[in-house]
Amino acid sequence: MKPVIVLLILLLSGTIPVPAQDMVIPNKPYSSLNSRPGYITYNELTTGFGRGDVSVPYSKSFFGFNTIHGYQINKKFVIAGGTGISFYNGGTLSPLFMDIRYRLKSRLLTP
Repeated sequence: MKPVIVLLILLLSGTIPVPAQDMVIPNKPYSSLNSRPGYITYNELTTGFGRGDVSVPYSKSFFGFNTIHGYQINKKFVIAGGTGISFYNGGTLSPLFMDIRYRLKSRLLTP
């Protein structure tokens, strides 16, 4: 229970100061997204470790890399496909997936 409380405190302490950043330049809205359609790419480095019963095969830890390539139709809608490689302690996984994103808001933090 104690690690859950510590994790919750860390998450909340990082998200509380974020709204104050919107007031730095109130007349200039923040946007890191390109509004024109075209090719996009997302690259992700992933890692994780097991917290529960790690006696199950491949449950102790992993790390990997994913790359997603696609087309941005407009500022809010992206359709893409991706692949990657993940190394689990003693095993390897190479996922192939489709990625569809719809951005609700174009802000610093977007759900």
